[in-house]
Amino acid sequence: MQMQSDKIRAKESKIQDLQRTIQADQQRRLQSSTRLREQEIRHREQERSMRDLQAQLDQLTKNLSDSYQRTEQLERAWKESTEEVAKLRQQSSVHKVDDNTLKATYGEVIYSVGNWASNYCGGRDASFHEADLLPLKSLTRHYRQYVSSEVLRPVLIQSLVMRMLVENILYSGSELNGLLWAGRLSPGLRLVQKALQFGDGYATQELLMTGQIRQSQVQEYSAWKAKSAILVAEVATEPDIDLLITGMQDRFRERLSPFVTCKKSEVWTDLREIIQTTVRLDKEIHMSRALFTFDRWSGPEEGGLGFEFDEEISASAQGFEPAKFGMKVELVVAPFFMKTGTGDGDAYETNLYLSKCVVVCTESRRKLENF
Repeated sequence: MQMQSDKIRAKESKIQDLQRTIQADQQRRLQSSTRLREQEIRHREQERSMRDLQAQLDQLTKNLSDSYQRTEQLERAWKESTEEVAKLRQQSSVHKVDDNTLKATYGEVIYSVGNWASNYCGGRDASFHEADLLPLKSLTRHYRQYVSSEVLRPVLIQSLVMRMLVENILYSGSELNGLLWAGRLSPGLRLVQKALQFGDGYATQELLMTGQIRQSQVQEYSAWKAKSAILVAEVATEPDIDLLITGMQDRFRERLSPFVTCKKSEVWTDLREIIQTTVRLDKEIHMSRALFTFDRWSGPEEGGLGFEFDEEISASAQGFEPAKFGMKVELVVAPFFMKTGTGDGDAYETNLYLSKCVVVCTESRRKLENF
């Protein structure tokens, strides 16, 4: 009886063990099934992500292709626009010149003239005939002191050359001088311009303020002046311009030869380059609708003291001690360069000094002599 009971318990124990094994196996199968489902879900999510990434890549590729096409279109449009603007600029009656360009060009002329006078008109023991000194008398009453000094003489000759450049090239009120850039058309253009113009910036402003002319008249003249300069410059030939520059160079050479103390071969070549730069400045000035003035000379008729030094519009010449307000100016080395109105052809009531008047004051000259 006991043995039978033990067998029953042993079978029950085996059954329980088998049941636990089955349950564990079922649990493992359940867990494995869960992991498979999870893996399947992750796989589907990865497939969706891959599809999304591929779609994004396709879109980026298309955008890049579109971008290349737009870039090519923009480049073509830019090139066509640039060519069109160039054509319009050639045809346009409004020639825009940056003020800094005008300042720089005029400053280059002053500097180059100063170098030319220092290089070729200095030195000791220079002697001159009385007749040679006549052009200097209109510059300052102290011209003999300047001529006799190896330090001061180049400054006086610089003043003489600058006055010749202004009067013969940059002054537009003469029927004989200026407009060299117009070549063979310059005589006719000078005649018409002299007949139509109202004067320099100061004169024009005075006429406007007194009601003798209207703003519209100044605008019409300035537009004609600029357009005429543009059209004439297009047809003027280099041989004709060179011929006029050579003639001007010969006139300068005749006047300045007595003061040249250094007989280097390049003396007149260097002077020709200065004349060419001045002619280029004159052309730019005439192509603008603004008005320009070169002014403020002193002379013996005023006792050699044309005006008091004013740092707002005046600057001391290179090599001289800076002048102070109220000092007496005895020599103008270079006149001031003033712009009236704008390049668009308006605001003629306004003035802008592009370059100050370069001067020597009596006190500064005496200090240099006593140094």
